[in-house]
Order: sequence, then structure tokens, then C-alpha cells
Amino acid sequence: MGLFADLALVRRERGLQTTFRGATPTAAESAAPDDQRLRLHVLLDRERLGLARCALFAGRAIAQFMFEHERNEQLRFWANRHKTIVMLAAHAADMQELAAYLAKQQKVSHLITDEALDDLPVAAVYEPLPAMEGKVLFGRFAPLAL
Repeated sequence: MGLFADLALVRRERGLQTTFRGATPTAAESAAPDDQRLRLHVLLDRERLGLARCALFAGRAIAQFMFEHERNEQLRFWANRHKTIVMLAAHAADMQELAAYLAKQQKVSHLITDEALDDLPVAAVYEPLPAMEGKVLFGRFAPLAL
């Protein structure tokens, strides 16, 4: 039984690696595979959150997202291989708009609200996306350094 389970995991891993070219690119590979590397995008409302609270909400949002969507194949692949997090400053309306757009694309997201701040989203985490797709969707937001 254990051998069959191991073979199934190997087949699934190979399938994911063929889906996402360049899962672990080396320095010898061209720059193109880097565009296929997955990134987890986190949007934070920097205007309503202080810098310390941004870090707390980012951690909370990622932890809840990972817990609620632990069966998501792309999320597990990102967590095992890429582990790149991109943190960006945005407004609540932008977070809701992107969540609605990605839901139409069958991609998952997680919005965190704060009761003290009018129950509007203050942090959002979106399903890991390839770098090039992330640049298109999230390119208008400023990077956030904590």
C-alpha cells in the first residue's frame, strides 16, 4: 500500500513540474523560466494599518489562507518549491475587485477584515500565480517593505 501511495505522489509531482516549467531553475537556465516561478501576493492597506500591524495582518492572512486551502495543489506546490511572497500596498476596494476577478478565473483568495476599521478588508492573500501573470495583475501596486 505504501509503495502505491509513494508512486502516486511521484506522478503528481512530475505532473506539477511539467505544468509549471522550471520549478527549480538554476543559474545556467535562461531568464524565461523565472517568469513561470510562482509567487504568493499579499495586499495590505498601508493607509489604515501601521507598519507593525501590516506585518501582523500579513502573517495572519497567510496562515489562515494556508489552513483553509491546504488541499489546493498550486498552493502546496508553491509552499514546497518557490516560497516567494510579494507584499504590496493597496486599498480595500482594490482587494475586493481582485478577489472577485480571480474568483471568476477559479482561483482562490482570502480577505481579512478588522472590526475596528469598518469591516473593510485590510489584508488579502491570493492563490500563487506565475511571476509574469502577477506582474500584470499586481503591477499597479507599490511594493511594501517591512
